[in-house]
Amino acid sequence: MDCLDILEKGWHRVKENCDGLPETLVHCDLQSKNILTRRAPSGPTFLPVDWAEAGWGPPASDLAGIDAASYWSAVREMWPGVKLCDVEGQVICGTLFKKLIAVYWETLRLVSG
Repeated sequence: MDCLDILEKGWHRVKENCDGLPETLVHCDLQSKNILTRRAPSGPTFLPVDWAEAGWGPPASDLAGIDAASYWSAVREMWPGVKLCDVEGQVICGTLFKKLIAVYWETLRLVSG
């Protein structure tokens, strides 16, 4: 059994992890080249750009690599039913999604020569 077969067999677990947080506006391509920062009177301002992949859904794709505890601390007042383990699950899924999209882009590059 290869890696993709294993992933497909366990995909229900990915979907379960993505059910843990409310759906929201997601950028789906948060990386340093798509983020501007600006100093404002209230402090640093975070300005995401290039919303071509944006949509509505679980925030997992935007949570790859973040500190789950800090994110949970920031959202739990607005989403009181969310548990830290829900955020941690989506951080893991977001990391998986980033790796899958990297494989996809590399496959396109290889096919095109």
